Amino acid sequence: MSTLTAQQLVLKIRSHGLSQAEIARRAGLSQGAVSHIETGRRKQVYAHTLDSLRRIAATLDRQQKRAQTGVAA
Repeated sequence: MSTLTAQQLVLKIRSHGLSQAEIARRAGLSQGAVSHIETGRRKQVYAHTLDSLRRIAATLDRQQKRAQTGVAA
C-alpha cells in the first residue's frame, strides 16, 4: 500500500464507505482538502497527510479482513 498516491488512498478509503467529512476528521484535514485530493485538484500533500491516509486505509483493511474471517475485532 505504500506506493499508493494520496488520491488513490482517499478513493480506497471511500470504497469502505467513509464520507469525505469522516476521512477529514480522522486525518486531521478539512473536508475541502479531502475533496481536492480525491478529485486530483491537489497533487502534492505533506508526508504526515500521506501517513495518516495510509493508517486509515490499513485499519479499514484489517477490519474488513476480520469481518470476512469472523475474527473478533
